[in-house]
Amino acid sequence: MPALQPPHYDTVSALTMLRRGVLVSGGKSDKSLRAYDISSSQVKYLGAVNNAHTDQINCLVSDSTSVFSGGKDGYIKVWR
Repeated sequence: MPALQPPHYDTVSALTMLRRGVLVSGGKSDKSLRAYDISSSQVKYLGAVNNAHTDQINCLVSDSTSVFSGGKDGYIKVWR
């Protein structure tokens, strides 16, 4: 599989699968979340939440409908 585009601007600190074929990544220093559809050989960029936290993103976890992110800013956020 090729590298996912667009990339984060720094270290990718966390990954989670939201649902079958949708990968969400969190960037440490760029503080953003990015989503990609990787269910086929044609990887599709779904979008980003820039400045999802005010400091680096440390962890991601998901269930079938939501992504939960934890940041160095002390917040846990829910994304649907």
